[in-house]
Amino acid sequence: MAFAVALFSAVIQGLTLKQLPGGPLAYPFDRANCPALLPRLLPMRPAHRYFSNAVGSVDYVPDDGYLRLRWSGEPMTGPEFRALYVHAHNLLRRYPRRGILAGHRAVPAAPAAVDRDWLLATWRPAVIEDTHLGHYAAVPALAPAHRLHTPAVAEQLRRAVATAFFEETRPAAEWLRAEPAAT
Repeated sequence: MAFAVALFSAVIQGLTLKQLPGGPLAYPFDRANCPALLPRLLPMRPAHRYFSNAVGSVDYVPDDGYLRLRWSGEPMTGPEFRALYVHAHNLLRRYPRRGILAGHRAVPAAPAAVDRDWLLATWRPAVIEDTHLGHYAAVPALAPAHRLHTPAVAEQLRRAVATAFFEETRPAAEWLRAEPAAT
């Protein structure tokens, strides 16, 4: 454990193993285990911010092939909710991404029915028609009352694209990176 903490601290500070306090031999270190340990210690790849407003942001990692939809936890209005999805659509057209990682953990409340209907009846068909979207990974809100992904919404998503739900962001990102590019 001490090695893991020291390694994580060294990575954050940009140090090499030789520069670790006490030197690299001060920690039980098995070079064969290092590649398996690093992905658990290092944060997800840095993302570029494409759009943000008070309720969230649309980010992407150029090499990963998907965009991240993040919520800030602030109360949302219909126009702010729709703005995130409109800009997600714009990003999918501008930079051909094959997937969306929707991190809904911080959603303060479920969107209004009119906004949910807009998302399913207007936004989703337009995105399917003019982008390469083929995969949708969601990390739903913990509180059932705050979830966008009701069973009906999930069913509609599954009819259009490969859809999976996850408890944490990292497995969702790994699933999106592992999926072949949509055609």
